[in-house]
Amino acid sequence: MLCAGVIEHGLVRREMAGSPQGGVVSPLLCNVYLHRMDRQWSTREQGVLVRYADDVLVMCKSRE
Repeated sequence: MLCAGVIEHGLVRREMAGSPQGGVVSPLLCNVYLHRMDRQWSTREQGVLVRYADDVLVMCKSRE
């Protein structure tokens, strides 16, 4: 199971439930969140966001 923490109001909340890795719903859920990230990222000039299916790669010119 993929169980990732969620940051809300500066605090990390750990969930006990998750999505099975390699499960049918995993790529769908990933793309729902990555779509929102795509939209936010396009308004900033922090680097290049490269997506392939449900994977993401961020390329930046500096560590800042």
